Amino acid sequence: MTFMTYLAQQTEVELHDNLDTIRRCFDGLLAEFPLSYGHWKRYADHEVRHGNLERATEVYERGVKAAAYCVELWSFYAAHAVTHWSAHPDKVRAVFERAVDQVGSDYLADKLWDRYIAFETPRADASATPDHSAVGALFARVLRRPLKALDSYWTRLGQLASTWSSNELLDGAAEAALQAELEARGAAPQPQPGAEGHDEGARKLRVLPLLEARYKLTRSEHAVRLALEAPLRRRHFHIKPLPAEELQRWGAYLDWAEARGRSGTALEVEVEAGSAEAVEAEEAEAVEAEGAEAE
Repeated sequence: MTFMTYLAQQTEVELHDNLDTIRRCFDGLLAEFPLSYGHWKRYADHEVRHGNLERATEVYERGVKAAAYCVELWSFYAAHAVTHWSAHPDKVRAVFERAVDQVGSDYLADKLWDRYIAFETPRADASATPDHSAVGALFARVLRRPLKALDSYWTRLGQLASTWSSNELLDGAAEAALQAELEARGAAPQPQPGAEGHDEGARKLRVLPLLEARYKLTRSEHAVRLALEAPLRRRHFHIKPLPAEELQRWGAYLDWAEARGRSGTALEVEVEAGSAEAVEAEEAEAVEAEGAEAE
């Protein structure tokens, strides 16, 4: 069946709300078009609505296996985990870690990182002695990624720094590692007067400039990435293949990603899978058209 035929069938089966029929419809659609990420969520939502949380989780697991580099699908799965596994924070955290490992460097991964930060923040606030080191570690990780929303993360961290301790911003081991990294890249900040000691004031005078230097390094990459991202018109699966000029833009983007050492990650697989699936859809439509003409 074509994609549009599946959509018509989906509308019909959802109207009657028979779960077995809904499952057969979505199983068929997603077997043919696994990159249609919104339908994985819709399928899982039906299972949740019918009280089948375990089946809903299975749907998400199938989805992130089939569309492993889809930021939106991982974000939906993480939201499902936060909503339904509140009694098992480690289980929720494991989903977030899998998600950011797969798609955390995607240009539009900010919604996923925001969900992760929003999950960790109330847990830090609720403790008898609030400790935001887990949240600070997330911000430090984001500052290494040239995301579209990179600047907003630096602004938010700067606002939080006034109320957080230096250890919540960057612990001792992370400070030493970042200092060494920046020195190796010739980007270490100049020591500030009064930053030599180990008291809280001295550490903040060291930690904040280190984080800012790391942000500025990433910001330089962001400028290059923005120039590659701006001309792109389609980032998601579509049944029609990409135009030749769009494929050329993606090719230039991949050259940058490979030079940066990201070959084989979300960007590369996303383009290859999306292009392959679009070609398959076009071939299927051509076969169907030939059959109609023969009749």
